[in-house]
Amino acid sequence: MTRYICPKCNDEFKTCSLEILYTRICFKCGNKVIPIQFEYPIKYSKVKEIIKEGGEIWVVHKYDKDSWPSNPHAHNENKEKLNLYTGDVYSILTKELTRKIKPKILAKIQKKSKHFKKI
Repeated sequence: MTRYICPKCNDEFKTCSLEILYTRICFKCGNKVIPIQFEYPIKYSKVKEIIKEGGEIWVVHKYDKDSWPSNPHAHNENKEKLNLYTGDVYSILTKELTRKIKPKILAKIQKKSKHFKKI
């Protein structure tokens, strides 16, 4: 069963709803829903938000048991974590720096995130 999320209102839907299966439209706001492809379970709440930028989907965590590499930080479906302050992207498995987000894309992610606050 595929799960979908509305990036605007963060509501989660399952394909058992035929309307979501065929229309891919959120019941509340009418926005297009996107499939959740994360291999590990993520529950969406007021301390997490979804940001789609630079061809990737990032889930921003305001509070997390593991605050590495930053608080807040973001996860993607490739098992990577993004430091929202520096743009460094790390592997969750090895904790090694794998790449760096372009400054323009990082600025857009920071602007879209309600949890990010400049220091």
